[in-house]
Amino acid sequence: MKYKIIGIFIIFLILMKDNIYASSENLLTIGRFPSLANANLCEKVLLNIYNQVNIKIKVVALPGRRSVIESTKGNIDGEVCRDFDFGKDYPNLKRIKYPINYIKLSVFSDKKNIEVSPFKSLAKYRIGLIKGVLDLEKLTANFPQLTIVNSVDQLIKMLTENRIDLFITSDLNAKVVINKMGLEKKIYELKPAIIENYPLYHYLQKKHNEKIILIENKLKQMQTSGELQSLIKNYAKEELEKSLIK
Repeated sequence: MKYKIIGIFIIFLILMKDNIYASSENLLTIGRFPSLANANLCEKVLLNIYNQVNIKIKVVALPGRRSVIESTKGNIDGEVCRDFDFGKDYPNLKRIKYPINYIKLSVFSDKKNIEVSPFKSLAKYRIGLIKGVLDLEKLTANFPQLTIVNSVDQLIKMLTENRIDLFITSDLNAKVVINKMGLEKKIYELKPAIIENYPLYHYLQKKHNEKIILIENKLKQMQTSGELQSLIKNYAKEELEKSLIK
């Protein structure tokens, strides 16, 4: 009897795991990066857009690769924000035509004298990246001293322990964590930026075609009116202000 109960419990856990991201026509489940300021910003923008078209969504935070696996398997309905080329690698996901955010990708280091241009000159350094930022992984694919981790916190820890020379990420992501750690005077954003206005796009499973049309139309209106740009600016300011040590 004891083993029978244990067996039933194990089956229950398996079924719960399979349904953890359960969606329906009335509720979409969307994946996002955990802990990143830009992911927070994109989520806020997305919730605003979906609210305006009366579609309910649930956002789940997953590590970059895990989110990709779940969305490509169809276990979740899409991605909060990814780069343009993401859609080429995962054709079952439809890229919403218009960006929901623009980010600046910058180099950060505790050494001010590193030359960041041309980009290939960075190949001689020990570089850190966040897992799942596919374009950066492609740009640095042939760099011999590359470390890929799950968070900005890990990148900063490795930098302060002299395990890497620099890291590349969104300026907002880095500044928020640097502020929280009180390291503004020890870690520097190096100029020029690797990419100044890097667009991020929302992705949905292709089966949600009607919803895709609604979202694209609303997003186009918001861009034309300037509402989107205003939201991005305000949400970025919120993220930075929250990070400042009092």
